[in-house]
Amino acid sequence: MRFTDRQLDRRFLNAPGFLGGFGSFIFSSRLFLLAILLLSFQYTAKAATGPRVCMPSALGSMPGFPTLVTSVNDPNAINGTYIWDNILFTTTKTFSLPKDCVLFSYLPVGTDLASVKLKFTIPVSTVFSNVENMQIIGTTGGTGFGVLRRALSIGAALGGQSYNLVHEYGISFSCPGGQLGLEIINFNEFNITGLYDPNKCKGAFEVNYSIKVVQNKSEPVNRNDITDSVGIGLITTFLDANNKQIGTPYSSSLNNSKGHIYQGNVYCKYTVPGSINFSTVSNRDVFYKTGNSAQSFNITLTNCANTDGHPVNIFWTFGGAVGKGADLIPNMSAVGPQNVGTQISCNGKVATHNTSVQLLSDTGATGQTVTCRAQFMAYPSVKSFNAISGGAYSGQASLIFQFQ
Repeated sequence: MRFTDRQLDRRFLNAPGFLGGFGSFIFSSRLFLLAILLLSFQYTAKAATGPRVCMPSALGSMPGFPTLVTSVNDPNAINGTYIWDNILFTTTKTFSLPKDCVLFSYLPVGTDLASVKLKFTIPVSTVFSNVENMQIIGTTGGTGFGVLRRALSIGAALGGQSYNLVHEYGISFSCPGGQLGLEIINFNEFNITGLYDPNKCKGAFEVNYSIKVVQNKSEPVNRNDITDSVGIGLITTFLDANNKQIGTPYSSSLNNSKGHIYQGNVYCKYTVPGSINFSTVSNRDVFYKTGNSAQSFNITLTNCANTDGHPVNIFWTFGGAVGKGADLIPNMSAVGPQNVGTQISCNGKVATHNTSVQLLSDTGATGQTVTCRAQFMAYPSVKSFNAISGGAYSGQASLIFQFQ
């Protein structure tokens, strides 16, 4: 067929519309092809991936360790009361999985979930190098297991008289209705079985971590200071029925625990009040910060040894923490006032949860008394005193003394 001149002109005049439509069609086609490619890629990736399971790597989510040096040679216990084991640091946390999972892992295709084991390895610290046997601390008919691992800072059994520091790990698992198994390998390793068995625990379990560092007050540190170069940590790994590693090991550690210095021969006897009674305070006084709720108390350091020239820090931990900068100690009782907490300050410095703050630049040769203040404060979200309800308040704060 041949076009006449008129037909050619008409065709030429309509060309922009024709080409525009054709261009749109090509563009749409490219999008369609791209979508096909993407869908193909996603499908391929999914097909090559095995089951997704939770790796309970929780230590990095727990309250951190004191960041400065800690005095561990204090023959004078808190408030002058002799304590055999002085707790320098303790923290616990419970995770319900998979709800609280912080790290999901994909296992290889064809993995038999019924045979998957979760292996825990506790790195050996340069300070806590003498390890006791891993112990089973309790079972509940196969639905729960707990293990306890203690490590000593110098060579003796825990029941002996020669240790001065103890690292204590407590790790427990529970799975209502599931049948769990525990395999203790050596001082530093154990396996849990049945956690991901689709006919048993099905990956829905609870794991509780507790970390404690205590000092035997009858035994001084045998050198001026010791540094933990490994820190408080865990390595978690998935294994198959033949104990072959599947997936990638995951290392987690307690914040600031690596490189922490335990310092001996520097100490004071210190006294703090056992409790502070606010008496009766109105919600108006709390909201408008009248000061009627403020109570003063003292931290006193006496009978100091080798502290001259050493700044004194205290590391605060609260029983729960709220507010801007976590500076409020909330009500911890089941009933009581709502939307109100206690704020503590010493030498004008506000104490915050899980934080080290300098108490004194120097204790001097004999010690000092530091004036502190505790005051009720409304939560930052409170816009009216009516939002603060009445009741009996109960809160808790602990501190660790540190010498630089």
